[in-house]
Amino acid sequence: MPTEYGANASISGSLTVDGDISLGSGDDDINMDNDTLFVDADTNRVGIGTDTPHTSLAVVHDYNTVVFESQISDGQGGGEILRYSPGADETLTPGQLYYLHTDGTWNQADASAAATGASQMLGVGLGSARNLGLVIKGFVRVPSTEIDNVPAGGAVDGLPVYVSETSGHFNFAAPITSGAFIRVVGYAIDDATDVLIYFDPDSSWVALP
Repeated sequence: MPTEYGANASISGSLTVDGDISLGSGDDDINMDNDTLFVDADTNRVGIGTDTPHTSLAVVHDYNTVVFESQISDGQGGGEILRYSPGADETLTPGQLYYLHTDGTWNQADASAAATGASQMLGVGLGSARNLGLVIKGFVRVPSTEIDNVPAGGAVDGLPVYVSETSGHFNFAAPITSGAFIRVVGYAIDDATDVLIYFDPDSSWVALP
């Protein structure tokens, strides 16, 4: 039987449904936990982090009212997460940068050679590759130990972040070594020793002569 809710149903806390959710009529809304999830049945729109979605799906990442250090722990991230490691049950260092090898394992990305992350799928480790997975697109709090050449004074907002020639690391400076490759993997949002980045690896890359 579907779970039924009346007009403008409001749900506080967590909700687990094994089955279907049914609204009483076409104009009913579901509002869960103070607009964290809002479903507007009248306009067929869903809002995550907002109760005024203007498109079919609106997702608001709010780092204004709550700073990222309070939302995300060191080495954690969220967004699109892939749990997959058929070659081995690997434990990945949280916050490090990995590429998917042809043998089905995740190896540390390294800009020193094209074979180690230039064209391959990239992800940010969260721990167990099979159970916790990797962020393949989204926001990640990169530990200070895993990112190189951070500009002084926290002046990082909006800067591109590259694959580093240090295995598994991010870098604010593009590689310059002959034989290395340059690939942008995201953009910095904020800095407080650790760096919040929006991870969205570019599919293009440049090999250095």
